[in-house]
Amino acid sequence: MVTLKVAGREMVFADFRDSHRHESAAYRLARLLGLTQIPPAVLREVSGRQGTLMLWLEDAITMTERRERHLVPPDSERLELQLQVMLVFDNIAVNTDGSNLGNALIDRHWNLWFIDCSRCFVTVAVPLDLAKVERCERTLWQRLNQVSEGDLRTALGDLLTRPELDTLVKRKAAVVERIADLIEDRGEASVHYDREPPHGEPGD
Repeated sequence: MVTLKVAGREMVFADFRDSHRHESAAYRLARLLGLTQIPPAVLREVSGRQGTLMLWLEDAITMTERRERHLVPPDSERLELQLQVMLVFDNIAVNTDGSNLGNALIDRHWNLWFIDCSRCFVTVAVPLDLAKVERCERTLWQRLNQVSEGDLRTALGDLLTRPELDTLVKRKAAVVERIADLIEDRGEASVHYDREPPHGEPGD
């Protein structure tokens, strides 16, 4: 049993696991949803020990460091929209470390990357910070509606336990319901936006 501070409040998780498998699961989930903001993470065995091999991002700073250095993005709206994508993902993957801005990286082109997902996928059926989801990128919304429960179980069944998968399916449904309610209340034009492609070339 572990007590963690999530979204400004303390929560108790009876079956909390900090697992390298979650890094790979988060990468697969992101790709299933059409997202490229999580660096590749794959399972590998070295000298009889299993771990996760991940792509290292060069020349990037954390969101925490950006704030401490008072760096102003050239396009604050673009950064905010990228943060909304991260919020949608964190609520589905139930990232218990999502409020830690040290786990959000910005590269030299002000592209946002989500890292350190080892504390995702705890077995809670309700997203942890759903109220902060205010908008959803149009293609991501389409993928959220297209990806089925079967797709999730097929893609992640070798990495997550059955309870982790069961609660993931419920959280994804809750996020879809939240966004659908926003569209109904505010109109599609005020909720959806088109994704701007990443700036610069990968790795430059």
